Amino acid sequence: MDFRQLQYVLKVAECGSITKAANELYMAQPSLSSYIGKVEKELGVLLFDRSVNPIQLTLAGEEYVKEARRMLYIQEQLQKKLQDISQVSRRRVRIGISHERGIFMLPRILPVFRERFPEVSVEVVPGSHKKLSAQLSEGTLDIVMLPTIEKTADFRYIDVYEEEIMVCAGAGIVRSEHLYEGKWDMIDPDRCGSIPFIKMEPGHVITHAFDRVFTGKMNIVFEAYSSAEALRLAAAGMGACLVSQMTMDMIQYDHATRAFSIGPKPMTWSVCACMRKDAYVGSVEKALIQIAQDSMSRYTERIREKLNSLSE
Repeated sequence: MDFRQLQYVLKVAECGSITKAANELYMAQPSLSSYIGKVEKELGVLLFDRSVNPIQLTLAGEEYVKEARRMLYIQEQLQKKLQDISQVSRRRVRIGISHERGIFMLPRILPVFRERFPEVSVEVVPGSHKKLSAQLSEGTLDIVMLPTIEKTADFRYIDVYEEEIMVCAGAGIVRSEHLYEGKWDMIDPDRCGSIPFIKMEPGHVITHAFDRVFTGKMNIVFEAYSSAEALRLAAAGMGACLVSQMTMDMIQYDHATRAFSIGPKPMTWSVCACMRKDAYVGSVEKALIQIAQDSMSRYTERIREKLNSLSE
């Protein structure tokens, strides 16, 4: 099997241009064009429609790319297994993580990992929940660190830590009628219809959490593009927002801003290391996940302490 052939065709499909693909592959454009033409001749089908710009995959090309990704993924998993068997540790680990979560988690994880595995190359790919999940499915990422409300059958999940989801509001926004009786720091989701909320844009994982918590008609005054933006707007007195403990710890905001647990039991989600179900989890990946668990354990402990105090 000529894996180079698969990689070349995939690169052209990704770039939408033989010229761009040749530049990224450090090849001359005529050489790559000739190579792709030779592959098409051997297969007896056209993989690319060159009459449009950017060039597009034909129906046969779409099938080729789908199978090429699968074969390269299998080859990569085999290589990982053989490296573990032979104890060759010079490897690459590709981690997908959102930009905000990367700022928060990676400084706690990567220095420890680098000290233990100085020869392992770490590639960090930022992106949205949807984009990273798609890349993980395609096999272009090894591990994705994602907050997870509902675990699906698509991936394997390993819990890294538990994180509380809270309502943050500017001074005077949340009043006693919005709270549980006798609970000054616990909001009642069924009594919050009058609160002006800053909500995240559709598709954001915190938006999914918001829609699960607040099922009635809500007073949405602004749609933010990031949790950090939503929190700072809330702190400025514009309203309230739903944010994770991570965002509250990471972003500086006005001390007049108040944080409320969501009752009757604090709402949490699991931040997980997500992998394809057929992925080989080698010693390097296991170590990375363990370091992440150790580095973030205080958040899980904080949740347990809060739950214990409520049950007393």
